[in-house]
Amino acid sequence: MNTRDINKYKRLTSFYLRNRVSKKIVVIESDDWGLERAIDATSLSKIVEKYGKSNISRWTTDAIESVEDLELIYNLFANYQNSFLKAPQLTANFITHNIDYSSKNNLKFKPISEGYNFADKALFLKYKEGIEKGFFKPQLHGFSHYNTELLKNSFNSFDFQEDLEFGFPLAKTTINKNLRLYRGECFDTNFELNLKKAQEVFFKTFGYQSQTFIPPNYQFATKCVPVLIENNICLLQASNHFLNEEGKGNVAPLFRKKAGIYYATRNARIDVHPSYNFTAIQCIEAIATAFKNKMPAIIDMHRVNFSGTYTPEYRKMALEELEKVIYFLAKNHPEVLFLASDELIPYIC
Repeated sequence: MNTRDINKYKRLTSFYLRNRVSKKIVVIESDDWGLERAIDATSLSKIVEKYGKSNISRWTTDAIESVEDLELIYNLFANYQNSFLKAPQLTANFITHNIDYSSKNNLKFKPISEGYNFADKALFLKYKEGIEKGFFKPQLHGFSHYNTELLKNSFNSFDFQEDLEFGFPLAKTTINKNLRLYRGECFDTNFELNLKKAQEVFFKTFGYQSQTFIPPNYQFATKCVPVLIENNICLLQASNHFLNEEGKGNVAPLFRKKAGIYYATRNARIDVHPSYNFTAIQCIEAIATAFKNKMPAIIDMHRVNFSGTYTPEYRKMALEELEKVIYFLAKNHPEVLFLASDELIPYIC
């Protein structure tokens, strides 16, 4: 039996041995919150000119979340807070350290507990508002989203230094042909130390420890599990997407515990970017399949879907598609329970 057949068998086994959940549960997970990109429109225009408009990706025009972005999300959820037992909410998976844009000679990181390089301080008040209202639940996504060893080795290169001068030091990683550059935070020899720092900064910022973790770029090695457990992580998000160090898929349990940690999947998606075109219709169909199989419906989104600083039209489309899903659920499944990722744990024990 070849590797492909073995993995197929493992997936089938994992599916049939999954923990079944009778309640209709919906979780909306969104990655990359707290990750800084271009300082401003001038910085972005320099990067576009340097690399060419045809080469930039949607990650190039992504931006640190704004107060306006959050207000629009909260307003949407507030419109439906009386339609369900519990208001819709977003699990926002945070990066806790950004490259210090002011450090020109050495690679340094700035923890979000000390603020951002350039984002509005009012953003932290907006986080708090969303948490208190039950619309916004931060969880941990990682230290920097990148392999810090690789970043250090490239810090003094021409491109890195020029992009840093432009105000977007990791711009090169957002260019289509370079999207895999510096990936592999979980494969970094500094992972254990960085994960500990990330959890500490997360606590300082939000007042509680994250119980869940989603590896950047879905790259994960099972040897990292003990490190997560030591830092009070109980559940891994999106384990059905995980890739090992060789870039091959890892087969993980479905909504079960293995070696001390729970594994959850993502089985629905909204992403209206032309490269993906995951609409409300597809998302609703995926939710129906999850409910039929007695699984939580976990919707995959990213911060870029909600970031409107440079692409407000993209944000508008994403919010409209998300509202279509929530409206459908309100009309057809008012018994749906919206949970954050950490709140899912008791239901799959």
